Amino acid sequence: MTKGAVVITTIFAPTKTVHEISRLLGKSYDIIVAGDKKSPPDFDVSNVEFLDIKKQEELGFSLSKDLLYNHYCRKNIGYLHAIKKGADYILETDDDNIPYENFGVDVDPAVTGEIIADIEWYNVYNDFSDEKIWPRGFPLEKINQNDSIVKKNGIKNCLVQQFLADKNPDLDAIYRLTNPYKDIDFEKREPVILDKGVVCPYNSQNTITFKEAFPLLYLPSYVTFRMTDIWRGLISQIILWSIDSNLSFHSSTVYQDRNEHNLLKDFEHEVPGYLLNQKIIDVLKSISYEGSVSDRLLQAYVALVDAEIVPEKELVLVKAWIDDLENIS
Repeated sequence: MTKGAVVITTIFAPTKTVHEISRLLGKSYDIIVAGDKKSPPDFDVSNVEFLDIKKQEELGFSLSKDLLYNHYCRKNIGYLHAIKKGADYILETDDDNIPYENFGVDVDPAVTGEIIADIEWYNVYNDFSDEKIWPRGFPLEKINQNDSIVKKNGIKNCLVQQFLADKNPDLDAIYRLTNPYKDIDFEKREPVILDKGVVCPYNSQNTITFKEAFPLLYLPSYVTFRMTDIWRGLISQIILWSIDSNLSFHSSTVYQDRNEHNLLKDFEHEVPGYLLNQKIIDVLKSISYEGSVSDRLLQAYVALVDAEIVPEKELVLVKAWIDDLENIS
């Protein structure tokens, strides 16, 4: 029987999300919440393991020596702890994504669905909604594209699976600044699978990653808050192709009661993505990947550093992450 873990990071007292995940999955999953310096001293929820900064440091991971504080990347420690506890897959979410009853149910890397091929950037939201929306990280210049698309039904090995979020889904600041708020509920439909060569941004808000792809969970520290999971996802997708795997998108298993955001600050943090996401894909596609998945992750980051997209100091953390994974195994 496979073992799952839920990983969250938060700076808040236990939210409705944490309590609901405890209720739904507390007996069947390891539930790990990675805190930060801003987190409250008391965080007590049944079936939930809270890692404050002291506990994170006591775990002895090399990564914790240089990992930034007050940053979403603290989630990396939660991943490592889940992996060390024997997780076969990790279901990650955020503290403002409230689960439906089917959250974390029927998890399988073999996905049957509609396969999208013969296009570079594909807006998956179009398959789940009639609203003119796009995922955070989707290139602005591609929003109105009318390229031909090949669709076929089939089954693929999807080591990363993005599940959507209803009500207040993951949209960029440009959309939010230029459109009035409205609840959006995605269609319940078969999964959408992106074939090799097809890219769509995915986030860390409701995502399953299987053991073979655990190295790809790494969240970079020295990029903006709004790009850390998006750029991780771009790296992950290209490396997945190199190991004969794919990314899939699935109907919502959560709804988002979004924490308060400064939209102009979000926009500022998204600008690097608007300017660089295509370049990132071009760089990543140019690599002849070889070796283990961890080796391929390092090859990707070295190339992004050489392209002056990611600062060189990120490599210290990537290597520490890989060392920790090797020590766990």
